[in-house]
Amino acid sequence: MKTRLLNLFFLFALLTPCNARDDIRQMSASEFRDAVAGDSSAALLDVRSAKEYAGGHLASAMNIDILQEEAFVSKAKSLDKSKTWYIYCRSGRRSMRAACLMKDLGYSVVNMEGGITAWEKAKFPVT
Repeated sequence: MKTRLLNLFFLFALLTPCNARDDIRQMSASEFRDAVAGDSSAALLDVRSAKEYAGGHLASAMNIDILQEEAFVSKAKSLDKSKTWYIYCRSGRRSMRAACLMKDLGYSVVNMEGGITAWEKAKFPVT
């Protein structure tokens, strides 16, 4: 029962838009790149599907699909809270959802505006 209620809470959190949250730092692709390079506690998180991730991702990025709610919640809970999590997706919408959820779980997070689409448009490298 407790697990079911917790899963419903996280599903609600995933489906609730949080684009207007002031407590989530958002950065352009170039700001994001520079911040990651200058942050010794940086960790990259790609929240797209495994297929999207395989098609190209930022070097050293971990992949957890935000659309796989239970797996995302389970894996997110086990991430290192001492790190700053730099999160991205294709366009920034899914990563904002992930950032909101992780922020609520006590993580320090940064969302890349425009996602990997903006990153590639700036001609930054993908793996």
